[in-house]
Amino acid sequence: FFVANSDEHDEFGFSNEEIKNRNTQMEKRMRKLKTCEENDMENPPFKQGEAVVVNASTSTNVGVITVLAKGTATIKLKKLMIVEKSSKVALCRRLGQRWRLAGCGELA
Repeated sequence: FFVANSDEHDEFGFSNEEIKNRNTQMEKRMRKLKTCEENDMENPPFKQGEAVVVNASTSTNVGVITVLAKGTATIKLKKLMIVEKSSKVALCRRLGQRWRLAGCGELA
């Protein structure tokens, strides 16, 4: 039996609720995405109907992209997600056998 929370972890892997740590971890994800882009790693454009994992604040959820428009995506989430408007969001997608960081942005 395993119990998990939705808090971020620190660099040592311990759960941490502090806002400073959450911001640090999100910035780390954004740097990782930039590195992937610079190294020309495989990351095709998102597609309508594609499954994604959404990370916003300390919440993680899964969903499906229902609408794609210029620079925006509408995602139908599996569970309710309560986060502040304009929160930073990281999107992961399935590439091969693994989930990979594939995009980032802000909630609209």
